[in-house]
Amino acid sequence: MRRLRIGVILFQAGEPETLDAVGAYLRNRHAQAGGARSLLAGVAARIEAKRVREQYRLIGGASPLVGITALQQRALETRLRREIDARVFVAMLYRGPPSEQAAREAREAGCDKLLLLPLYPFDCSTTTGRSFADWRATCELLGWEPACEIIRSYHDHALYLDAAADQINRALSRFQAEQDAHLVYCSGNVSALPVAESEAYSLQIEASVRSLTARAGWPNPMSICSPGGIGLEETLDQLGREGASEALLVPITTLADCCETLHDLQVVARERAVQAGVGRIETVPGLNDSASLIEALARLSFEALAGSAV
Repeated sequence: MRRLRIGVILFQAGEPETLDAVGAYLRNRHAQAGGARSLLAGVAARIEAKRVREQYRLIGGASPLVGITALQQRALETRLRREIDARVFVAMLYRGPPSEQAAREAREAGCDKLLLLPLYPFDCSTTTGRSFADWRATCELLGWEPACEIIRSYHDHALYLDAAADQINRALSRFQAEQDAHLVYCSGNVSALPVAESEAYSLQIEASVRSLTARAGWPNPMSICSPGGIGLEETLDQLGREGASEALLVPITTLADCCETLHDLQVVARERAVQAGVGRIETVPGLNDSASLIEALARLSFEALAGSAV
């Protein structure tokens, strides 16, 4: 019997690859938000363009996110094809290969079944939810109804936690006294969430942090910055008042280096830490296309497809 050909769709937000692409990125981002923001996408993009271009200029003039996602795509396909007949495609919301391109490529590749795999470990309506909605709308537009398995989140998966813990340990090794560095878990930039969802998202983050700490056994003091809770700036100010001399920022909700890790944490948060009196601050790099992350994504895929004739 012929094995099924599996198409894995990796979902990511996408970010501008050049300064000239910032305007289109912002228009797409506002258009995807729905409501009044989508109606005024062009106006909102023009208002924000100067500020956002400056952010990307400060990190080298572009985001590495699209390129890193392409590396993840190739590495995951290579790993999957060692065991199953699989093709991997990328669907980005705001900048990069769109859902329509991914859908057309998967259909042309003769995929019998799809696995929808977001590159967001935590489930949230403005990330995973928005990507899945865009995918459904695209398939409806194309008149395509492929069989699908769906992974919504994996913040508590053992291999993902192990990959994250290894990356944090490598970052901690840069400190002379590893156990003294204050760990600050950052939840990233999610759009305003309803209270109930904000609380649920925060609970996911707290559960993931507890699991990470239990697996790694870190004795370090720690703080969690999450929607509806204490923000990063307030946390850094508090650390300064408490006399903390070193802090390690952990972008817990982000798999790849992007504007959040390179600008918000390494530029803005570093400046705030200096003002607050925190002597040294470091940021944990994204997992990017590390072997540990690719193995975690592959294992997630195999588990989701268990029972299919692959």
